[in-house]
Amino acid sequence: MRLSQIPLLALLVAGAGGCATGPSSRYSAQGYANPGQWSPQFGPSPSGWSPPAQQAQPGFFPLQPIFRPVNVPALLALQGRVPCAPREVAPGTWATFDCAPFEALSRAIQYIPFVRFNFLAAGPLPASVDHRSEGSEGPIKDQGAVGDCTAVSLSTAMDNAVRRMGRRDVISALHVWSRYGVPITGKAGDSNLDKAVAVEETWQYDPVKACKLVRSPMDTCTTAYGVSSGSEAFEPALKAEHATADASGRYKLTAVEQLHAKPANIAEIAGVLASGDDVWISFTVNDQAWMQRSLQNAVIPDYDTVEDTGHAVTLAGYRTLSNGTKQFLIHNSWSARWGDNGYGWISEAMVARYTRAAYHVRVADAGGGGSSPVQPPGQAPGQAPATRDDCPAGEAKEPVFGTCIPAGLPQGLPGLPGFPSGTQAPSPTAPGCPAGQAPDLMTRQCAGLCAGGAPSVGGMCVPLLH
Repeated sequence: MRLSQIPLLALLVAGAGGCATGPSSRYSAQGYANPGQWSPQFGPSPSGWSPPAQQAQPGFFPLQPIFRPVNVPALLALQGRVPCAPREVAPGTWATFDCAPFEALSRAIQYIPFVRFNFLAAGPLPASVDHRSEGSEGPIKDQGAVGDCTAVSLSTAMDNAVRRMGRRDVISALHVWSRYGVPITGKAGDSNLDKAVAVEETWQYDPVKACKLVRSPMDTCTTAYGVSSGSEAFEPALKAEHATADASGRYKLTAVEQLHAKPANIAEIAGVLASGDDVWISFTVNDQAWMQRSLQNAVIPDYDTVEDTGHAVTLAGYRTLSNGTKQFLIHNSWSARWGDNGYGWISEAMVARYTRAAYHVRVADAGGGGSSPVQPPGQAPGQAPATRDDCPAGEAKEPVFGTCIPAGLPQGLPGLPGFPSGTQAPSPTAPGCPAGQAPDLMTRQCAGLCAGGAPSVGGMCVPLLH
C-alpha cells in the first residue's frame, strides 16, 4: 500500500517513522507467545530479563538507560495500516524500518587511505578483526520507539573514534538527533559536521525526549509514547537542556569520508575496520531477516528485498569463513536483547548488494570540558598503551591508533598512494587560522595544534608524524 492510499487521519494518529525501536512487550505478534498480553506498565517482565554483563565492563558509560514503556496494543493495531509498521525485532524491542527515500551526505569528502592499517600495502589484512576485543567499542544503545537510528549509529561510530583517542566518553545520541530530527542519513551527517557534540552525561538519551525532537509528524513514536512530535518549542525545560548541550560540546565531528557503495568495496571496508575504525553504514533491509527470531548464532540470513526500506548501524569488525568470504560485525542500536548482546553478523554478499552508503568519521576534541581516560584491558594504571612489534622494518606502531607509521612520513605526504596527485600539505602557519590553530593536514580546516606545535591529521594527533 502506498502512502497516498492511507487516510490522512490514520497517519496523523498512528505515524510512520523510520528505523524506530524500543523496549516494549516481552511478547508480540512476531512469533512470541501471547501477543499484546503484557506491557511494562503492568509490572516486571515475566522473562526476568536483565542487562548482560557487557554493560558493566570498563569503558561503558555508567548511566542506567532510561526505560519508557510503549503502548503495545496501539503498536499492534498499526500492523497492515501504515507503511513500515513497527515490528518487535527482538523480545521487548520494537522497530520501524526507514521508509523515507535515501539521501546521502552532501558534505562528505572523498575517502583517502591515509594513516590506515598497512596503507602502504605492506601485507595482507588479518583474517578477523573485532573491535570489542580491542576495547574500542562504546556501549550498545537502545534508541527506543523513535526513528533515529541514523543519530544513534552516528554517535556509536563517534564513540569508537573517542576510544581511539584513548578516552571512554560516550557521545550523546540525543544531541546528534536534536540537530535534524528526520530519519535520513544525509541529514544526520550534514547537520552535525563541524559542530561540537555533548556527551551522554550532559544530555542522556530518553526516547520520549527524542520523540519530542522529531521534525516529521509521521513517526510511530507518537503512538508508542503518547506524546507530540516536534513539541520542543513548547517545552521550556527541554529547550534549556538543548541549550546546555549546545554549550557543552566536548567532541567535534571534523570530517565524514565516503566509501564506495552500490556495490560496496569489501576490501575497502575491511581495510578501514582493520585500522581500528568503525564504519558508519546504511543498509537496505528485509525486516523479517533482521528480526531476532530469524538469526542463527547472531547471523542475519541472506535475503532479498523489493522495498527500499533501510536501517543505519555501524560495523565493528569482520571474520573470514572457511570458504574465504567474510561476515561483518554489526553494532546495532536495538538494545542488548538483539543478536549477541546487541551485535550481529551479516555476509559480505549482503554488504556488497545492499549498502546504501558507508562512511568513515573523524572526531576531534572540541575543548568543551574534561574527558575520561580509558584503561585498556590488561594495562596497569599509569602505563602507556601496549604496542606490538608487527610492523615492517623502518616502521613503528603508533601507540594510540595502532597504525604502522613509516619513519620520515611528513616529507612523503604528497606522494602517498591514494593521496590526490599534486596535493600539497598545508603549512602549519598558513594564514586564516586563529592563534594556536593550524590547517588540519587532511580536512584543511583550522584545528588546535598538537604537542610540539604540529598540525593534526584528520582530527588526530599522530605522535610519530611530529
